[in-house]
Amino acid sequence: MKREIEIELRYEILDNEPPKLNYTSPRRVLDVYYDTANGKFFKQGIFIRERNNKKLDFKFNLEDLKGNDLKNDHTHCDDFSFTLPLTLESKKKIDQVGKILKLKIPKDFNLTNFLNSNSLRKLAVVDKLRRKANQNGFSICYDVEKTSGRFLEIEKCIEIDSDANDYREKIQQIKDDIASFVKSFGVGLKQNPIGYCEAVLRKTNFDLYLQGKYVLGEDKIA
Repeated sequence: MKREIEIELRYEILDNEPPKLNYTSPRRVLDVYYDTANGKFFKQGIFIRERNNKKLDFKFNLEDLKGNDLKNDHTHCDDFSFTLPLTLESKKKIDQVGKILKLKIPKDFNLTNFLNSNSLRKLAVVDKLRRKANQNGFSICYDVEKTSGRFLEIEKCIEIDSDANDYREKIQQIKDDIASFVKSFGVGLKQNPIGYCEAVLRKTNFDLYLQGKYVLGEDKIA
């Protein structure tokens, strides 16, 4: 199975204005994250997300789940995205994701059946206005998120074979390229090592946020 790896660096915008790029018009992006009552998947760094009532996404780090040491790196992940309702081909692929994450995939798949079969409930809502740009081979998102603030996400996706073993060097090179690209903006930016789900939980459910895999250094309990 081919793996799609998303490499992304996320920055808090410190200045009044974002970098001057050729952005699209803003559009609302509404992400609903689901989990068990005790946040079982969130604590493992697994994110199950419905976007705009149109897509179901699974984001996790496969090597991390296998027990390999990747230093709790939240800058890249395996990304599985499915348009709703599922096509026949998508059903085969989501079965594979279910096996990896030990999720029950109902034969008569719809979102409600899937959530009920796995005792999943709403964990967090990320509500943002997003403007997008493309430059230097990167996808750039300028987001104003309702709960957590203003951020710039810069990402690139690569596809690798499931048994590839040279991807870490590729990932590091892309991260280095993003960091160099950001320096050219001339805008106050601060890298933020947590995602939107964590950022919202940090404001709305701090106890659960602290139990997550990715926590800001300033929040870590000694």
